Amino acid sequence: MMTPPMMTPSDPTGIIIGAVVGGIAVIGVCIGVAIVLRLCRLRRKRNRRPNQRRGVQDPALDFDIESRAAAERAAADKAAAERVAANKAAAKKTAAKTTAADKKAAAEKAAARLHAIFPEISEETLAAVLFQCEHDVDAAVSVLLSMNEAPVPPSSAPPASTLAPKKAADEKKAAAERAAADKKAAAEKAAAEKKAADKKAVADKKAMVEKKAAAEKAAAEKAAAEKKAAAERAVVEKKAAAEKAAAEKKAAADKAAADKKAAAEKAAAEKAAAEKAAAEKAAAEKAAAEKAAAEKAAAEKAAAERAAAEKAAEEKAAAERAAAERAEDKVSHWRMELDKMANARAELCKAQDRVRLLAAVAANEDESLRDATKVRNEARVALVRVLEDALSAHDEGEKERRSLTAEAAALQQQQQHGECALTLAEQVWRIGSDGL
Repeated sequence: MMTPPMMTPSDPTGIIIGAVVGGIAVIGVCIGVAIVLRLCRLRRKRNRRPNQRRGVQDPALDFDIESRAAAERAAADKAAAERVAANKAAAKKTAAKTTAADKKAAAEKAAARLHAIFPEISEETLAAVLFQCEHDVDAAVSVLLSMNEAPVPPSSAPPASTLAPKKAADEKKAAAERAAADKKAAAEKAAAEKKAADKKAVADKKAMVEKKAAAEKAAAEKAAAEKKAAAERAVVEKKAAAEKAAAEKKAAADKAAADKKAAAEKAAAEKAAAEKAAAEKAAAEKAAAEKAAAEKAAAEKAAAERAAAEKAAEEKAAAERAAAERAEDKVSHWRMELDKMANARAELCKAQDRVRLLAAVAANEDESLRDATKVRNEARVALVRVLEDALSAHDEGEKERRSLTAEAAALQQQQQHGECALTLAEQVWRIGSDGL
């Protein structure tokens, strides 16, 4: 089986030429639009000159100029847009023609290769298979190899001598068409470049003339503006001098009025200050008298409080001495009771010892034993009485201790709450002193 030849990509020369021509056309259109806009702007500036150089401008004329300029701008924009659209259409048409020619040449070349590989298959079949495979020679060869088409009889196959001249003629025709397309694209490119250069030269010349006219106009306007500014400066300086003189006169009058007003205000202020000083002196004397009276009253109150405090201290000391004496008496009484208890206990022990001794050496009905037992019983009764007296004294002391403990706890709680803490004795003394 023969290996199919590799298919070379189509020549992109026509596409490149079409793109270049389209780009040149777009650039030329942009330059033309810029020139038209520039001319419209210069015409609009020229039409804005003052009416007969008097600084008075007709509104109707301004409106006519502006409307005409707007119409010219709209017409120029429309013409530029039409030119751009025409150039784009021409470039698209040229690119389509070039692409169609390239596709046709590639299809013919692929068909010639397939016919060279499969000379026994008809050209209609090869063309149909190639169209189905989208002009892919490798895919068409694979399809044709997989077909189980019956071989063509040798009598129906065209002779090889007629195929070679046809193939050469096709290739020659395709080469001639490509050369003609290249020549046409080069001619169009040269014409477009020449046209663009001519337009650029004309635009440069026109721009130079307009620039010169604009410079002359600007110089004339500058001179007129300087003259007008000088006149306006003179008027402004004269007006400023008059206003300055009037302002100085007014300032002098205002100053005199202000001095007079300041003198009057100063006299009134001095009178008010004198009255205020007299009032302050009287108030100070009154305050001093009130302060002396308050100090005297405070001294008397302090003396009375001091005397009351001394008296209260003496009474408190006397009460404390009495309480101490009472406590000492109670302690002495308790000690005396303790001594009585010890003596009674000793007498009881002594009587018990005598009873035990007599019980050991004498009979039960002995008189001495009965006497000793009687003495023991009396000693026991005496001890019980002494114990009762001691317990009674102890109960009274315990009761007083509990009362004092409760009173101290209450005083401490009142002191924690910030209240006045007085003992029961102090309260009794206070009630008595209030009654007095």
